[in-house]
Amino acid sequence: MASSSQKKKSYHHGNLRESLIEAAIEIIAERGRSEFTLRELAKRLGVTHAATYHHFKDKDDLLSTVAERGYKEMGEYLEEVSEKGDQNPIMKMRRMGAAYVRYAFENQAYFRVMFGQKFADINAYPEMEEAGKATKDMMEGLVRAGQQAGIYSQDHDVEELIAISWATVHGLALLTINGYFDHLQEGLELDDYVMRITRHLFTGTGSPVAQEAVRKANQAPPQTK
Repeated sequence: MASSSQKKKSYHHGNLRESLIEAAIEIIAERGRSEFTLRELAKRLGVTHAATYHHFKDKDDLLSTVAERGYKEMGEYLEEVSEKGDQNPIMKMRRMGAAYVRYAFENQAYFRVMFGQKFADINAYPEMEEAGKATKDMMEGLVRAGQQAGIYSQDHDVEELIAISWATVHGLALLTINGYFDHLQEGLELDDYVMRITRHLFTGTGSPVAQEAVRKANQAPPQTK
């Protein structure tokens, strides 16, 4: 998969809209955050500040476009990876988890905007919301399919399964782009590490003693003050 945020790009001065998007991605990749102004982008591109408003009404409008593009790109990548290789639901989910982290690492600017940007009015960008929902629905669909296939205990609530699966891979993605796994970024080492981590979603980490203690705690009546 090509890295969108880490490649040095030449600006297309004949297409200012695309050049603004590329410049924004470049700055976010450099700084690790979306702290810039449209005026700064205009200066970097050698155009007037007013020219930027012909394409984006404000900074949020520009960043919503970046996020929308990232969601679509990630969704396509996750779908492609999930359909390759062993179609056992467990292996599909573990491959998708590794792909999620890999996408975040190779497209850090997109990922930071997709999951870290605070929009003044998120409802003003339905295309971005729809793209994000499509990616989320695909991941949730795989968890539900896994439950139907019997790889989870039927005692587990599906929403909790979705939460723990997403939290695990998303947490690994954030740790990765923040440099905590720099020693694993060569070749397929990172992918292999994520695959090993995600096996615990199915095998658990607690001993039989710990699992029994949790089971009893869940069955105990709530304490009253």
